[in-house]
Amino acid sequence: MPAREDAGRELVATEFPQEGNPVLELQPLVVDTRGVARLLGLCERTVRALNASGRLPRALALGRRRVWPVREIEAWLEAGAPERSRWEELRGRRA
Repeated sequence: MPAREDAGRELVATEFPQEGNPVLELQPLVVDTRGVARLLGLCERTVRALNASGRLPRALALGRRRVWPVREIEAWLEAGAPERSRWEELRGRRA
């Protein structure tokens, strides 16, 4: 399967269809600052500022990278994009 570099810096694998084989496209489970910016339609600088001010969900550390689960960003938006402390209360987590 050839892989290509997506603008969100996440790899997307595509299987080219052959007689009866569907196209398989893997979506990223987590995104970095650039990916969050793309999801929200914002610039990376704004995402970093929102994160620093506690207005985004808490990022996860994967090695040296800070990433956000895509499902968490989607759920956060559906909840009205509350501040981090409120979001953690809603999700039942300690701040």
